[in-house]
Amino acid sequence: MSAVNMEGLKYLTYDQYPYAAGRKDFAPNVYYSLDALRKAGLAYNSDTGCYLQAFESAAVRKSTDSELLFNMSAAVSYGVKNFKWFLWFTPAKYFTDALLDLSSQKSDMFDGGAAVNKKLHELGKYLADTDAVYVYHTDKTSYTEQLPENFPIGFGDGTSAIVSVFRERLTGRNYIGVANKNFNTDDESVIEMNIGDMAVKAVIDSDGNRRALTDDELSEHVLKLSFAPGDIKLLELAEGVDLYGKKTGNIALNAGIWASSSILSGSSSYDVSAYEPVDGKKDKGCWRSAVNDRNRSITVLLGDFYEINEVVLYGAVKSSGVGENFPESVDILVSSDNVTYTKVASASSFSFEADDHVTIGFDKADNVKYVKLEMPYSQKAAEIGEIEIYCR
Repeated sequence: MSAVNMEGLKYLTYDQYPYAAGRKDFAPNVYYSLDALRKAGLAYNSDTGCYLQAFESAAVRKSTDSELLFNMSAAVSYGVKNFKWFLWFTPAKYFTDALLDLSSQKSDMFDGGAAVNKKLHELGKYLADTDAVYVYHTDKTSYTEQLPENFPIGFGDGTSAIVSVFRERLTGRNYIGVANKNFNTDDESVIEMNIGDMAVKAVIDSDGNRRALTDDELSEHVLKLSFAPGDIKLLELAEGVDLYGKKTGNIALNAGIWASSSILSGSSSYDVSAYEPVDGKKDKGCWRSAVNDRNRSITVLLGDFYEINEVVLYGAVKSSGVGENFPESVDILVSSDNVTYTKVASASSFSFEADDHVTIGFDKADNVKYVKLEMPYSQKAAEIGEIEIYCR
């Protein structure tokens, strides 16, 4: 992703199917992939997409209506915006019919798929311009993060649900998504939540119906909602309630990063790629420019607006020493929109004899979302081991 033109990345999308042949569960490694997709989308300011499982093959089984619904609910919980189906065409001869059969007639998955598609359109009215900033599971499931004890809403014992915090990009308004993980049943599930003093303004059902809480649903801070198998609901929080917390410390850690060029190589002992300078590993890996790159730069995408006044750059650590191919000079520029940049610092004549890093301080810059490092051309590739960005 670090090599893709920033303006050219509309959706980051993939396919992976959760319902394996001969099994009745939702494959937990799909949660891992959905979370990796979510984090990459957040880091690179990109919406994400996936295929839903509406076909059958030797490896995966035909989805029931409730399985299709939970496939959707799980993906929505992880912030997916762009949904795709196999409608008539399927990519290989060992696939069976998708939503339409070979004669373009409705298959037995069509109605369930159409119902899910309608729900997606309704949920999109609320979630299209949000990010899934946190995703937790109320039960212990492989490859997932369990709901922390200090989360402002508590769930009853035995609850099996995905809990997401959605945040509108422009207004900061929050929604809490609750997806019912019980999909292999014919019965509705009642999920009990202790909302404490949380200001829940409305409940939004997956059909788009937005409604106030009823007395039957909310009593003495305990909210009880009925869920169809595999379904999802949203709790709309009052304006001004924001569960999202900005990064502290090194705000470049695990951020998105774009490079004007990047030489990719990897081994068990040393990795070279554009994302290495934000992985937190100061003694392993680096970014390396192409030798013929005459306009060398790295841009760090902070993901939110920050005040900053310090950039720390580490030399690449090799057996031959530290900072061997560090740039001769570095200009630091900042921007709020990736269009207009302002230079805030310049530094040169670096030495790594006494330490493995150089610290570049400057007057505090505010409303910063992008930090660009520009480096001059030289006859050898430039290397940077790690980048850290702070507000001291």
